[in-house]
Amino acid sequence: MDQWAGPRRGHAVGCYAAHARALIALSRGDFEGAHRQTVRITPTGTFSPFAGHALWAIMDQVEAAVRTGRRAQAAEHVRAAREAGLAAVPPRPAMVLLASAALASERDAEAVRGLDAAPAGEGAEGWPFDTTPAFTPTSASASAAPRHRPGRGRT
Repeated sequence: MDQWAGPRRGHAVGCYAAHARALIALSRGDFEGAHRQTVRITPTGTFSPFAGHALWAIMDQVEAAVRTGRRAQAAEHVRAAREAGLAAVPPRPAMVLLASAALASERDAEAVRGLDAAPAGEGAEGWPFDTTPAFTPTSASASAAPRHRPGRGRT
């Protein structure tokens, strides 16, 4: 896809491909590889102009940053998303930002609150895939912060 998109200035196609590779890397526990792919969409802590796909990769970018020891970058990405007003665009971006902030949190109690709040927001019922336990573990919230289980991919 990149070979086709590059000469045609198909940045959006490249972003979709990078996101797909990031998701594959996350599922395999290759968090460094996932981080390399997500920053191709938009640098951590920014939302590049005309990179609309960055909205769909927020949580994946935050997770990759956290799991590679870049917690400050993860928090910066959450801050940039909030400053861009994404939390006010309900319901999915608000859910993603709550869960992303929980992942980037230094405190377990804050992470648990964020992970529990994410699927409870107004309009969340319209996003059943994003409110499943795989997205926001509830009973496992205390162990959900990825820093406690380095090296494991998504299950």
